[in-house]
Amino acid sequence: MSQNPAPDRSQLPDTILDLQVQLKQVENAITGGELKALSAFQRVANYMAAAMIYLRGNTMLEAELSKNDIKPRLLGHWGTCPGLTLVYSHLNLLIRKNDLDMFLITGPGHGAPAILACLALEDSLSPFYPDLTRTKEGFRKLIAGFSTPKGFPSHVSAGVPGSIHEGGELGYALGVAFGA
Repeated sequence: MSQNPAPDRSQLPDTILDLQVQLKQVENAITGGELKALSAFQRVANYMAAAMIYLRGNTMLEAELSKNDIKPRLLGHWGTCPGLTLVYSHLNLLIRKNDLDMFLITGPGHGAPAILACLALEDSLSPFYPDLTRTKEGFRKLIAGFSTPKGFPSHVSAGVPGSIHEGGELGYALGVAFGA
């Protein structure tokens, strides 16, 4: 088997490194406990997002997965979900630690499973949807009902708490945010 050739030398001047961000005082910017909590939050949110896209039954995988557990029509884009849960969780930490007022503008329309999972985990859905509590049954209803006539659509819609925009194209989202 042949090996790939070595890459060509960069044509950028070494002075380009002068433009890099210089971080100061990053020691102890995040504690071990915060990092552990962020990781746990992201793992659960990512599971819930994937489950919303793929599962209609057995949402907590309490039995062996079967063909009948899989939704017949898959809506939502898994590829955007881990990035959204990463950004969402870190911004929430920054907001809490620094008492910030902040908007999160998302463009991936079918990344709704990630945003809904985060909202469910922080219990922001149940004040508006009393059956979507932060319980096993509430999570089951959210996951199984996603992208069905009785649940949330596959994009962040006006019915999602905190949403000020229907749809998900980044250009439209930025236009609405500019007015906010």
